[in-house]
Formats: sequence, structure tokens, C-alpha cells
Amino acid sequence: MDTALQAQFQRIEAALDTLVDSIAAYNPSTTAASDLLAADDALSRGLDQLAKHQANYARTKALRAEADGLEEQLRASVATLASLRRELFDTPATTFPDDTRPVKVNEVLQYAKNISQYTVPPTYRERIPSPPPPPPPPPDHADADAEADADANADADNNDTVNKDTEAEWLTKLNESNTAWTPWPSDEKIRASNLMQIQFLIDTGKDPKQVDLTKLAEEEK
Repeated sequence: MDTALQAQFQRIEAALDTLVDSIAAYNPSTTAASDLLAADDALSRGLDQLAKHQANYARTKALRAEADGLEEQLRASVATLASLRRELFDTPATTFPDDTRPVKVNEVLQYAKNISQYTVPPTYRERIPSPPPPPPPPPDHADADAEADADANADADNNDTVNKDTEAEWLTKLNESNTAWTPWPSDEKIRASNLMQIQFLIDTGKDPKQVDLTKLAEEEK
């Protein structure tokens, strides 16, 4: 590209010298003027080509940088895959014994349903805290705030009444159900659970896998 531009510059310089010499000799040459115009057009095309060449060169550099980045990313991905492959082969495989029995999801859900009633008493409720008492009024404003204190005390009495009624309701239900006031099952509940039935079958020499606990509970009832 430099050689082509250098030749075009030399051509336009030679044409310009010829035209200047003809003008200095008081004999302007139209041929020299035409050669100068042609040399100028050639130089313009050469400069346009140079601009395209520079743009293509910048694009080539950008593509090379992008290719280098992609190659580095590919190397990192391959290294990561190789590391994961080594970890995968180094991970010990899980071996299951021959006497295992697969358990279906429905059986697990049914088991959870059967033992759910033996986990927490159904009537257990957290105690409802009573509202804090209102602060005493200042001595110098006792007469002015007497009416406000009376209203506040009336609201507190109403809240206490509602809380007492609520507590009385669930205490009545608790007493009627004869359920112990504990956050865990009673001995009777535990002895009525499926685990105790399984232990009873084992103690009596029966295989729990061959007995339907649901039907056994219905027969006992």
C-alpha cells in the first residue's frame, strides 16, 4: 500500500512540475493539465483505498483479540470439564445391599399420615398473653386525666374479658377431651402408634412386612 501511494505522489509531482514549467515558458500545456487531473484522481482513489485498508486492519485486530478471548475461554472450559471429570471418577459410587426393599412414595406418605396424630396433642394451644397494664398518670395531672384513665381501664377490662372467654373456651375443650397438658404424646398415644404395633408383631414372632397395620388397627377396634 505504501508503494502504490508513493508512486501516485510521484506521478502527481511530475505532472505538476511539467505544468509549472509550461506556464513558466509562457506556453501552458493542456496535456500537462490533464495529466495533473488524472494523477489527482488516482491519488484520491488511493487515499480512499488507504482508509478502507486501515478500517479493515482495525477490524482484523479486533477479530484477533476476540478469537484470542474465545480460545482462552475454551481452554478454561476444557480445564473445568477435565477437573469435573476427575472429581466424578474420584467420587465413590453408592452400593446398596442386596436385601434392600424399595419404598414407594405413597407408602411414605401413608406412614407420615398414620403417625401425625401421635406427634402433638390436637388440642394444644399456646397461652394468649394478657396486655400490659397502662402506666400510672403523673400526680399533677391526676384530675385532668381521670376521664382518659377511666376509658383506658374500660378498654383493658374489655380485652381481659375477651381473652378470658377465649381461654375458657379452649380450656373447656381441653378438659372434655381428657388430653394431658403436654406438648408431646402421652404414653397411651405412643402405645397406640404404628411403631408399637410393629414392635408387638416382632415380639409375637410375626413379620411386619406381611401384615397390613391399617387392617390390624381396625380389627383391634
